[in-house]
Amino acid sequence: EYDYTNVEYKPWKEILSNDFSTESFESEFFNEKDNDFLVKVQNGFVFLIVGETKWTGFSSDQHLLLLQQTNAKVVDQIPQIKATVVKVPIQNLKMFFEESRALASYRYIEPDMVTRISGVPNDPRWTDQWGPARIHALEAWSYESGNKSEILVAVIDTGIDYNHPDLVNQYVALGYDWQNGDNDPMDDHDHGTHCAGIITATINNSIGIAGVADVSVMTEKVFDQYGWGEIDDAAQAIIHATDVGADILSNSYGFPFSSTTLEDAVAYAASKDVVIVVAAGNDGSVVNNYPAVYPETISVSALDKTDTLAYFSTYGPTIELTAPGVDVLSTIRVESDSYGYMSGTSMACPHVAGVAALLRSAHPDWSAEQVRRYLWFTAEDLGESGRDDYFGYGLVNALEAVKPLPTHELRAILEVPNIVPKDETTTISAQVINLGTTNETNVELQLYINGTLVQSQVFAEVAILEQQTLLYNWTPTQIASVNITAYAVPVSGETFVSNNKLSRNVSVLAVKNYLMDDRFPYSWIDARSGQVLELGDDEITQITLPFNFTFYGTNFTSLYVGSNGILSFVSKDISSYYPKPFPTNDPTYQYVIALFWTDLYPHNNIFALNTTDKVIIEYYNISFYGGLVAGSFEVVLCKNGDIYFNYDFINSLPNRYTIGLNFGILEDYYNYYTNLEGKTDDLTIRFSTRREDHELIATLGVLYNVKVDTDTLINATVTNFGLSNETNVELQLLINGTIVASQVYPTLNKDTNATLQFLWHPVNLGKYNLSVYCLPVENETFLYNNIFTQMVVVLNISMTIMFYLDGDVNLESLAILDFNELEAGLKYVPMINILVLFDRHPYYDFSNGDWSTTRLYEIKMDESETIQSKLLLDFGELNMGDPATLTMFLNYCFANYSSDHYLLNFWDHGGGINGLCWDDSNNNDFLTMDEIQTAIRASETAYGEKIDIISMIACLMNMIEIAYEFRDLTDLIVASEEVMYGYVVDWTDVLQRFSSYTTFTLADFASQIVESYAEDWENNYIATTYSAINTSVVASMIPVINDLCISFDDVFTSNKGNEIVFQIYKTQNFYYPFYRDFSHFLENLQNSSSFQKNFPAVTGNASALNSLLQDAIIANYQHMAYDGNANGLSIFLPFNFVYFSDLIANYTGHLDAFVGLDWLTDTLWDEFIDQLSQLDYVIGLHLEWTQSMSNSYSSPIFLDVDHDGIKEIIYTSQEGLHCIRSNGQVVWNQSIDFTFNSPVVADLNKDGDFEILITQSKSVLCFFSNGTLFWEFSTTD
Repeated sequence: EYDYTNVEYKPWKEILSNDFSTESFESEFFNEKDNDFLVKVQNGFVFLIVGETKWTGFSSDQHLLLLQQTNAKVVDQIPQIKATVVKVPIQNLKMFFEESRALASYRYIEPDMVTRISGVPNDPRWTDQWGPARIHALEAWSYESGNKSEILVAVIDTGIDYNHPDLVNQYVALGYDWQNGDNDPMDDHDHGTHCAGIITATINNSIGIAGVADVSVMTEKVFDQYGWGEIDDAAQAIIHATDVGADILSNSYGFPFSSTTLEDAVAYAASKDVVIVVAAGNDGSVVNNYPAVYPETISVSALDKTDTLAYFSTYGPTIELTAPGVDVLSTIRVESDSYGYMSGTSMACPHVAGVAALLRSAHPDWSAEQVRRYLWFTAEDLGESGRDDYFGYGLVNALEAVKPLPTHELRAILEVPNIVPKDETTTISAQVINLGTTNETNVELQLYINGTLVQSQVFAEVAILEQQTLLYNWTPTQIASVNITAYAVPVSGETFVSNNKLSRNVSVLAVKNYLMDDRFPYSWIDARSGQVLELGDDEITQITLPFNFTFYGTNFTSLYVGSNGILSFVSKDISSYYPKPFPTNDPTYQYVIALFWTDLYPHNNIFALNTTDKVIIEYYNISFYGGLVAGSFEVVLCKNGDIYFNYDFINSLPNRYTIGLNFGILEDYYNYYTNLEGKTDDLTIRFSTRREDHELIATLGVLYNVKVDTDTLINATVTNFGLSNETNVELQLLINGTIVASQVYPTLNKDTNATLQFLWHPVNLGKYNLSVYCLPVENETFLYNNIFTQMVVVLNISMTIMFYLDGDVNLESLAILDFNELEAGLKYVPMINILVLFDRHPYYDFSNGDWSTTRLYEIKMDESETIQSKLLLDFGELNMGDPATLTMFLNYCFANYSSDHYLLNFWDHGGGINGLCWDDSNNNDFLTMDEIQTAIRASETAYGEKIDIISMIACLMNMIEIAYEFRDLTDLIVASEEVMYGYVVDWTDVLQRFSSYTTFTLADFASQIVESYAEDWENNYIATTYSAINTSVVASMIPVINDLCISFDDVFTSNKGNEIVFQIYKTQNFYYPFYRDFSHFLENLQNSSSFQKNFPAVTGNASALNSLLQDAIIANYQHMAYDGNANGLSIFLPFNFVYFSDLIANYTGHLDAFVGLDWLTDTLWDEFIDQLSQLDYVIGLHLEWTQSMSNSYSSPIFLDVDHDGIKEIIYTSQEGLHCIRSNGQVVWNQSIDFTFNSPVVADLNKDGDFEILITQSKSVLCFFSNGTLFWEFSTTD
């Protein structure tokens, strides 16, 4: 029997790695599901399910010997499907597997997989029950409200709060608690109670809500209080509910992998005439969830109250029905407040289960399959006519489902696209369905095209609720509008015949798919001399075309241009900033061009230029919404029908964007471009429907980098893309201009290709030009595709990049973007290893399966926007702020990926010397510098390795204290002195730069990371920094730093400490004002005439120290607003000693995050800060002027607001935002809410005049330099 103590869930691959790894074993054991999932483990035992061909109860001598030899135990059995649940010691897993296959009754063996209930996105509350109203439950109740004494629905879920006042009269105690092994399936989660209320909350009892049907409900508790449950329990629950008499099963959960056990259980229920309704899943894409894809189930997608598919809903070919699933009000546990809103396909599923219960109440003699089919036939068709992948057969309709049936009724159904291509064969499907109460005989179905009968068929019998199909292959040869009609000839006694005939008007067009080519020569046409399209954010305008333009077979004379990089020939509603991938059949996006569809802000920088044969729409220096520059790009429409996308530059890629063409009516007609890299300059993509009579295309298959003295296979291919068959086609392969292989192909028919293979063994390092060349054939004039050249770098290095990716914060979407950049960049450096430990957040980003655990990946090359890399381990939730997690990650990398060089990258929020890698799911725990040092040193010592570069995609981390802490752990660090905003380092570009090295130096690589960042940010209007530091030089500075601190003693004893404070005041500070640029401070000391005269030891030490500091900084980038004063390394150097007194006390006392810092032990800097903090420095300053002000907690900024060459002072106080001249005269004041934040400046509208931004708790304000308000952005988040 089950013992429920010490149960945990572990990744299956982790279990396998303990004992075996042969390919044949894994393949058979996985049943071709070579992916990761969780399994149940208890006290060193793993749970398996063994299926038998003949039921033995696992009690034969052979079975008992197997259990004895492997120390395995039988814990449960499912005799109805001949399955036994066994727990096996992990160390005996291989033996058990091998011996069990020798059993005479062996059928299958699989792990007892676990999953959790479908996720429920948090959406805003609302005050009505819209779901039952939308499916017409109220009207249905006039015919049938449910039969509680006869119909039983089983909710297989987290249980039900059976004491709930809205469920107590519906509940029947027949279920079981599979989690706790008892007969008390009380809900401890809310999910199951919510689903039960949708189905059958008591109607007309004057309290709470009303369910869809007045029927009985039971529950099988499969999932625990956290939503986790196992496959064998789900199978047991399905079978148990079936065996105790359930008529309908409501399953609001899904496993990501198929299971023979679960499949058999579903088949068992179906064989017992049970209706099985299942939630499709909440993946927001086409994903197989189980049991939703099993053929016996009704898979349900979710829609919102605008009849739009819910953004989270899974869709695809197995969807049968849709139902309300967004902001659905229902019952929850009494202790949880009795009623609440949830969203998910989990909510859509019980709506359908409720209607099925009404239908079984109305027709108790109908089979489960008849109920299922009738729900199809009576659904309200949404989306494309007939069944589609989003809504299935449509929205479940309770009223139509329970209306009384006539004696005789035939219905005609017609499936044909609205548009069909000329000269291509289209299959028309006509069906006749019997919706009467009589089996019909000799039913004739006819098909007409433009009134002419083209085919008919007589069906000997069409039984009740059955359908018969007529198929006709149609090849239209003329462009026309065509009427197609399906007609079911009325049978004797049929009086209601309006449904017997169904007609559709179909357009026959010369539709052709566009051929997309991104190798066309780049050419930019400047359209800024044309019309300025004055578009605001998310706006559209219409322009007139100077000629008829043919797009997917239709002529257009006008074009809608949207501010978000999307254009349409038919739709005025293309304002959405949320791009859809192509193809999409959303009617809004028919006849659409997506140049760079994402969230953009136009700034009146969109232009339209018409010429006699071209229309150019140019997006010039367009910004992303939020300020970062996106790039310059244009679309060119040519009179001959060709389309060109030209990209002058793309500065960085957002998390979601779409590029391509979409017909939107026929799903096979579209183009979707996914090869845009993080930084793309001078790219042209041509779209054309024209083909030349003679055109050869050369392509080359070879890695971008190959290892010296190693065999490399090169594939040179020629494709005949012309309209003619060719003869004697010669193909040549050249390396650095020398032909190394050639081949003549006697015949090469159109639309075929031939490949020349060459084994290359380079013996010298260097860069090589590899070219494949197709000699032109006779009359071939279009030659730019005949040659293809690629640079290949031959090198002799190995490297492992270790990415500590803490996405368990509000930056989760950006973490996924960086993950995708690593995947895309690997094509340039296939010889290096990239390992990513990725921790995700449960709420901020729902893409890629919306998992929220911590996973270890080995990066594999992929250029899509989804994670495709190899999943090594799923650890469940790990604390990224725990140094043990970092040590574990490094140990794994060192042990399994030996390399010449290592780069470790930290990714998350950063707080400078305070720490980095905050983890939301673990009480905001984070790594201190001492913890990082200890963790890295432990791994490096254990494996005898050393990390060459530590980079940090985190704010404020390039500090001298941190560089010193890492001095023995790494040679180089790469980080920022300032806050890092949005889309930071482009790892695709970094890896591409890395690939160009034939000789490798670590300093070069670190510098290239900085240069890549600089290139990305050059066109952005937000101040930023990024630098690479040599840590060994930092270590050599300590004696000079201490000399400087000692020389300050004379300044303090002379009561001149205020002069040090004044130099601090003049020093460049960053987001945290107590972090200031170290080099700038030293420069200020050197240049002070007072220090030069009175304290030459200070200036001498400052000069010597600054010289060493410059040696340590091997690359530095500072962008805007720093006036050359951000030089690469900051230092803890506060100016406001009163406000930051607690922080200063921790720093000087070596407390809190500063515990264990070598810097504080080995230098006198903490003593220097302590001396500064004790100064009454304001009294010691020479007073030139005063300005009365209320409390201010921010640092001032300096900006020349009136352009006279002298900067004014801008600061915030409790009274507002102020600007005063250097003599103390007030320039202007603005009343704003109090904020601790310092103002920042940026030239947002690129007119040479800087704007001033100030952030408050829930808003951002932007002022012109004259003090007038430019704009305000507010949020409730």
